[in-house]
Amino acid sequence: MTTKLDTLTVNFSSAPYQRAFTASTSPVVLFNILDHYLRRNEPETKVVGAILGARSTDGTEVEIRNAFALIYTTEENEISLDREHYRTMYELHQRVNPEEIILGWYTAGKDLTPSCTPVQSFFAEDTSPFQPIHITVDIDALFKSSDMGLSAYACAPVGFSSKPGDCLFLPVPCGVKYLDAERSGLDMLASAKSNDNRTASLISDMDHLEIAVTKLQEMLERISKYVDGVV
Repeated sequence: MTTKLDTLTVNFSSAPYQRAFTASTSPVVLFNILDHYLRRNEPETKVVGAILGARSTDGTEVEIRNAFALIYTTEENEISLDREHYRTMYELHQRVNPEEIILGWYTAGKDLTPSCTPVQSFFAEDTSPFQPIHITVDIDALFKSSDMGLSAYACAPVGFSSKPGDCLFLPVPCGVKYLDAERSGLDMLASAKSNDNRTASLISDMDHLEIAVTKLQEMLERISKYVDGVV
């Protein structure tokens, strides 16, 4: 009796494959994903969507700039995407942002584990010759951890199999890249979490400057302590 290996998920923190490229994402992408999750149909425990952005010529740097939601059905624990809906959404997105290409896909929910599904091979058609990137967003950790619950994975084939579904998911370095304006907006939103009514008042330019100088001073103090520790 033989058992067919369809899926193998591995978390090798020191695997060489993860150093092939690095990824960064905009906070706007995380907000889009969170909005998608909050608007999901009640029986659903997770949501699936496409991620878009830009890739360097040599493929070593990936910037995730946008995302859109996808429609899917689940049968026998396998996800099946609505291909027509995906194509329509991508074509509409290309009209507005023609420079952004499909990079892969995302899932958002609770207690997520990356898994090889037909979704990986679905996106491989549009990301070739590169592998699709798979990012997961843990909703519970979104506002509780420094990485905002974000994890990114690349897929590596297993053995001599040519099927996209027979692969390893290996972690890829991925961080959130902020613009100055985005950082200010996020800081203001974060300041509302301690208020019962979840509101934050606007602050003056001088107050902004004072906050920026205080943060700069704290950064310099941390750097000074690190240098003293090394020397």
